[in-house]
Amino acid sequence: MSLSDTAAPLPRAWLTARTLWTLTWTTLRALLILAGGIACIPLFLHQSGILESSTAASNNGVPAFLAILPLTWIGLVMTRTSIRRWIAARHRWREFRLESCRYQISEWVRLIDSDGNAAGTLVLRKWIYQVFSGEDQVVWFAGRPDKVGLIALPGGRRTQLAYRPLTQITPTFLTASTPAPPQREIVDTTTDLPTKVTANGFTVHRVDGRLVMVPPSTPKPEPPPDFGGTGDSRYPTPRKLRRTLAYLFDVTVHVGLAVGFAVAIAAVTQPRAEQLDLSVAVSLGAFTVISFLDRVVLQHLSHATFGKLIFDLVIVDRDTGHYPPFRRLFWSWVYSMFAVTYIPLELAERPQRYFLPAVRTADMRSPRTTPPTQEPTTTGRIPDAVGNGAIDA
Repeated sequence: MSLSDTAAPLPRAWLTARTLWTLTWTTLRALLILAGGIACIPLFLHQSGILESSTAASNNGVPAFLAILPLTWIGLVMTRTSIRRWIAARHRWREFRLESCRYQISEWVRLIDSDGNAAGTLVLRKWIYQVFSGEDQVVWFAGRPDKVGLIALPGGRRTQLAYRPLTQITPTFLTASTPAPPQREIVDTTTDLPTKVTANGFTVHRVDGRLVMVPPSTPKPEPPPDFGGTGDSRYPTPRKLRRTLAYLFDVTVHVGLAVGFAVAIAAVTQPRAEQLDLSVAVSLGAFTVISFLDRVVLQHLSHATFGKLIFDLVIVDRDTGHYPPFRRLFWSWVYSMFAVTYIPLELAERPQRYFLPAVRTADMRSPRTTPPTQEPTTTGRIPDAVGNGAIDA
């Protein structure tokens, strides 16, 4: 039960003026970026001379080509986030007490109802700066506190999308948000020391005639699974060399086919030229398409790229240990295309999820034991692309 359940109901989120402005502005911004990415497609075709009967290919379309994928991808992500905001804005505001903390680049919030229970622990979509400070004690929330919704200060100020991540480890908050159960003293008969242990884990010591309660140690959260890493004993067959060779083979095939396609296009468009003028734009476009077909389409159907098929490797999902779905393969391909910029790796939840490792086919088919407890591998840097089976190996 929220703090406002006993008072007059608050308005729906999209009826609040400041929230409506935030929803409108973020939606327009997302659509403009998406439209810019889509508009780069005909611009690239026009500047490169593909749609025109030209005797020589042009490289003027390279900037437009390089802008297609990042603008379109960012626009799609922002549009999806805007849709989630509008869906949550249908709900009425509810008032909760707030606990917030910043962990790495993410800001976490814990919503506490009127009974002192934690209604939900969510992470904010905003990461550039901290939205809520220690002075903010009460917030409005619209949506499902245990899943996703809009969070804002009273009146709709600083409206942000907050959601529950599926794989990210929840940080430990400094204060308790759930009331402790009634204490039932249990005498510790295994020792002669005047020590008692309560039912909620507190230890009672008598020091200089006074009772001192020592809180229990906070249990260390279980790290997320990491199937297929080089140190994973569930896949015992050595595969590091095979990963490297498969990666080099895939890169060679992608580049070779892209250059061959550019040569074929130049030979058709320049039949009388003594020396063919290859188009960089055509080569980059062919490389992107071939890479997508190999690493997303073929890998979804056969669980391996050309190189992995030759070197007897298959792809595995780090979180589940099974073959990754099409969606994970697609975003893995997108992330690897922009890995050199470091930007998507800093924005993602556990970016190593998108670097899918490869294991031997025999190990994937054999039964595996329960995953052992592993230390978290998130170190804030990019893992070794080839050694960890990251990109194409």
